[in-house]
Order: sequence, then structure tokens, then C-alpha cells
Amino acid sequence: MSTIKTSFLALVTLLLSACASQPTALPTIPLTPTLTLTHQSLNVSEPMQLQVNDLRQLKYIAIVDSGRNNVDAYQSRQPLTEVFHRALSQQLQSQGVKLVSQNSNKMTIAIQTAQVNVDQSLVKYQMNTALQLSLTVTTSHGKFVKQYSGKASKEAPLEASLEDMQQSMDKLISSVLHDIATDAELNQYLKENL
Repeated sequence: MSTIKTSFLALVTLLLSACASQPTALPTIPLTPTLTLTHQSLNVSEPMQLQVNDLRQLKYIAIVDSGRNNVDAYQSRQPLTEVFHRALSQQLQSQGVKLVSQNSNKMTIAIQTAQVNVDQSLVKYQMNTALQLSLTVTTSHGKFVKQYSGKASKEAPLEASLEDMQQSMDKLISSVLHDIATDAELNQYLKENL
């Protein structure tokens, strides 16, 4: 009798676990910013380490508020640290900077804000995109610290798509990457201290 009860309980448990809803993963947005490859050598002699940290409390890349407590969150398909590390590595190498995994000369990027906020109504949406990061270069000769940021807004009819959100963040990341690549103060510091 106890074998039948045990078998029945096992079957019920199996059926209930099969019916339980699986947690759904957040939708993702792929990021593909455009790089600024200058190919103008900084003529630096020492290598440098590149490190990127994501300091955001919430790791969402986009929040869509459709009203009535209906809020959807979206993540970046790849971690933002990887997006920035890959892009900045290519930019710095195009300027003749040799990157290594460990070095006392270090460029650290701290991502403070990176988010698309969408207020969605029935007939239109308002999109606000913000990006803020801090760049620190530490060498044996001192330290260079600078903030880079950008904001964008857009209002359009109908509904904001994933592509709209991706394009908005990609444009902002591309703009900030361009600012870093063409920053005369930063480039001068690298020339003089590496």
C-alpha cells in the first residue's frame, strides 16, 4: 500500500513540476556601436592595460513604461563591459597603443549610466537615452580623469521597437567613443606619459 502511495505522490509531484511556469528571460537588445578608428599613431612606447567596470545598480539597458503598472525591462545581449572593452581596444590599437592583460599603466572605464527610458502611450512614445562614464588613466607619472556623457531624446508615433531602442543607444555609445578617440587632452596625456 505504501508503495502505491509513494508512486502516486511521485507522479503528482512530477505532473505539478511539469505544469509550473518556467521563469522567462528578459528580452535582449544587441548593441553594435560604430567605432572611430583614427589610424593616427600616438607614438607611445609603453603598453597599457584596459579595464571596463559596470557600476550601474540596475543592469537593464532599456525600460519601457506603458502605463497602468506595465513596465518592461530589456538587457543588453552582450554585457556592456564587453561592448566597451572590444570597441575601446580596437580604437586604442588603431592609435598605436599596445594593450596587455596586466600592467601598471592602466585605463579604466567606469560605466555609470547607460539606459533608454521609453514612455509609451497608445499613439506615440517618448524615448530618452542617457550614457555616462568615467575614464581614468593611471601611469607612473600621474593620473588623468575625465567624464564623458551623452543624452538623446526622440518622440515618434506608434510604438517604440527594439530596433528603435538599439539605434538610440548605439548612436550614443558611438558618439561617446568618438569623443574619447578624438579627445586632445587624453591623447596628449597618453603621448607624454606612456
